[in-house]
Amino acid sequence: MEIRSTMQTRKLGTVPVVYRDLDSFEELGDRMAHGVHAFCFVDDQLVIVYSEGKGYWTPPGGGVEPGETAEEAIVREVLEETNMRVLKQRIIGYQEVTEPHRLSVQVRAVCIVEPVGPFVEDADSSDGEGVTEMRLINPADIKQYFDWGEIGEHLMRRALALKAELQPSGSFALAHNYLGKEVEVVMDRPLGSKHPKHGFVYEANYGYVPDTKAPDGEELDAYYLGVQEPLAKASGICIAIAHRKDNDDDKLIVVPSGVAMTDGEIMAAIHFQEQWFDTELVRK
Repeated sequence: MEIRSTMQTRKLGTVPVVYRDLDSFEELGDRMAHGVHAFCFVDDQLVIVYSEGKGYWTPPGGGVEPGETAEEAIVREVLEETNMRVLKQRIIGYQEVTEPHRLSVQVRAVCIVEPVGPFVEDADSSDGEGVTEMRLINPADIKQYFDWGEIGEHLMRRALALKAELQPSGSFALAHNYLGKEVEVVMDRPLGSKHPKHGFVYEANYGYVPDTKAPDGEELDAYYLGVQEPLAKASGICIAIAHRKDNDDDKLIVVPSGVAMTDGEIMAAIHFQEQWFDTELVRK
């Protein structure tokens, strides 16, 4: 993704900017980052900071110091400006800002963070440039604080998508406990039965793990594959998780002991229901 736009700066006025997505920090190559900003999340809340001297809100960030990588700068800036520790981070992309004497490379990232202690003003606030306030907000309210235009909207969408990968859903965390273990599955929707609401036919045995509680308040769901007859109850080995990237409702993939299935075979077997979701298989 490439977006060509302009941005308003305090010192230079309106300047041209070109934004590009990246999938890893390594893809920066030889580009030297001059600045960073990080879309940081504490659970589902977005961290934003305010500088009284600058008069505006932004995600935490700042300049990259000599000898420092973009990743290191993000960790340092987040700690300095929010008193929070970066637990995980992923690059979102970078933008090239055309300035009179250089092409400034600005890196954008997403982070999962946790507080180290109470918020304190940034040490740089003495010169009028530091952070003087921090808030945790609903990401949907971001434009009440700052608006980075088309690039900003794209960054927020991508930050939320990457956050979901960095911060597993509640159902994924629960399901992950069962990987590689023997599991008992009770079939409330056996092979050949119909969905009570949507009417599609179950092309595999489908049920739940007794005495569990998923984020939706129901038991943890499971597909029982490798058997071509309806079952009421069965035990087997959990060989994978059907992880729904767009829905906090992951499913176990359970098969009889000794049965092996490829990813393609599993996805084909559960397609009858997973076709309406953005699902991927997780095996470890």
